Amino acid sequence: KVLQLVSSSFFGQPRRVDPDEAVRLLGLDLIRALRSRDALAVAADDRGESQATTVAAAARALCVHLGGNERAVADAGLAGLLHGCGSLVEGSLPVDEPVMAASLLGMWGLSDGVINAVLHQRSPSAAKPAEQVAAGALHAALVLQGQLTWDGTWLASQGDAAGLVARLTEASKLATVPQVMSP
Repeated sequence: KVLQLVSSSFFGQPRRVDPDEAVRLLGLDLIRALRSRDALAVAADDRGESQATTVAAAARALCVHLGGNERAVADAGLAGLLHGCGSLVEGSLPVDEPVMAASLLGMWGLSDGVINAVLHQRSPSAAKPAEQVAAGALHAALVLQGQLTWDGTWLASQGDAAGLVARLTEASKLATVPQVMSP
């Protein structure tokens, strides 16, 4: 919601911003005020929100383990947090949830790396080579959370599949969920 607000034409020309820039543009005081008035409420229950933060933390940790650079790690984390946003409108349209989520993220002005990681969360092997690390990290986080099954093509492209699964399982256990800012 913060990214959507900052990327809107209300703040000038619509443009893509990253989460850090969005917070700087709005300021923590305004974000706290909006949060306390439920203006930033999301359509998810507490379980859904904690599940998304768990996936985000795992995706960040796994992206580091897969050799992702700082941008890929940030993209994987944000993609993990927002990977299921397509379910907000999925029931009303005959569209695949990751496709709907990627469309929403594009309208909200998120980066191509985040959009493509969400779009290819089920099959990171279909992502562009430069975006496969973030997409693969999100995919692995979702598989290790029991939400998906492995994309065999992607897994095989990583080399020792059995060894990789074991290493990713261990890395995901070390992922920590960041504390959420209180209103």
